[in-house]
Amino acid sequence: MYYEGFNVWPLLIREDLLVKLGYKLTPLADIAKESTDKGVWPTFDSLGIEPAIDTPEKFDEFLKKVKALNIMVGDKPLTPLSSIYWSVFHLSSMMDNGHWRINDAGDVDGFLGLPGAHSYYKTWAEWYRTDLLDKDYVTQKDDQLQEKWATGRVATGLYVPNLGAARQSLMAKDPTAMIRPVAWPKQDQKYGFFDLFETGFWTSTFNKSIPDMDRMIKMTEWLNSDDGIDVNTWGPKEAGLYTTDSSGKKLWKDEETRKNIMGNVNDTKNAEYYGVFNPIGGGFSSRVSYCMPMVNVPIKADPRFNYPPELSIFDVVPRVLGQNTNMGYNTDGRACYGDGGDNTTSVGDFFWSKFSNGDIAKLLTSKDDAEFEAGWGEIQDSFESDGHYSGAKADMVKWFAEYGPKKQA
Repeated sequence: MYYEGFNVWPLLIREDLLVKLGYKLTPLADIAKESTDKGVWPTFDSLGIEPAIDTPEKFDEFLKKVKALNIMVGDKPLTPLSSIYWSVFHLSSMMDNGHWRINDAGDVDGFLGLPGAHSYYKTWAEWYRTDLLDKDYVTQKDDQLQEKWATGRVATGLYVPNLGAARQSLMAKDPTAMIRPVAWPKQDQKYGFFDLFETGFWTSTFNKSIPDMDRMIKMTEWLNSDDGIDVNTWGPKEAGLYTTDSSGKKLWKDEETRKNIMGNVNDTKNAEYYGVFNPIGGGFSSRVSYCMPMVNVPIKADPRFNYPPELSIFDVVPRVLGQNTNMGYNTDGRACYGDGGDNTTSVGDFFWSKFSNGDIAKLLTSKDDAEFEAGWGEIQDSFESDGHYSGAKADMVKWFAEYGPKKQA
């Protein structure tokens, strides 16, 4: 078992558009000069935006203001909000949505059974109908979303496949077009979790009919060994990308190589060019890392440990936000992925397969409230019959009673 730290996912908004719309803020580059460039973290207050975009209603207002600008990028309109199909769940944590959770009153609910589900998906469908939400979001792939961000066709979202590269591309054309991490708009700071702390997460399985299974297992074990992680971090010795000092510490062969790889600088021989660890993207980039089960980060082999500490404003800001607000990541036991039983598995299967990739279309294509309510009713019926929601809820009530947060006497 390997554990890697969790990175908080913030909302992402372009600074130039915030300024154009009259919001007041200190540019992230200026905040960095007074904080991370001097080796200290920025304060939460320094990251503020006025007026704040801290509720779903204020976020809705922001999206409508962006659309009203009528900005064209080439022959295509600027999209106020774009993302990818699975992120509908993550963005739903603006309200009381997400994974199974127990509230202060002791009520247990999850996914489409949560109190915030109806209002969120009604808002989501309205955004889709009125072109506040990218209509491609259900089907677009990572490369399509990346191209939209990098060319300035998106105002806000949750996910950018290669955020560092998109920032570089945007700011090469307009230095004010910084993609800024922002705290999640929240209906209630107590609720809404799209992720939670657990000591285990991903499980890899192999088809037992694979030829040379023993070789596959050995390859997997090597990739996750110190040697395998080292090669995927620094490259093989014969590539000549690094030197080793008298104490055995590895260093990039020269300053240009260090900067290009550690910053994954666009249009250079960067981390992705060589297929080594990309600190900006936060993961390995070798071909084998994409097709075989292995850890995503080098942990103790991280090259940054071999150089004097350098704080990155992009790494630090989400953590500052997460220390002060609910960023959708639960750490106190009030939320859970499920108990591992058949019923909760059915709920997860229904949500991710039948709903997110299919039945949500009934809501997105609804022309008015009546059609939305009809579609929502059908989905709730299927959620019960196919997703076994009532059974799963009963199971989770038992689970939280045994493993959930304990009330103080």
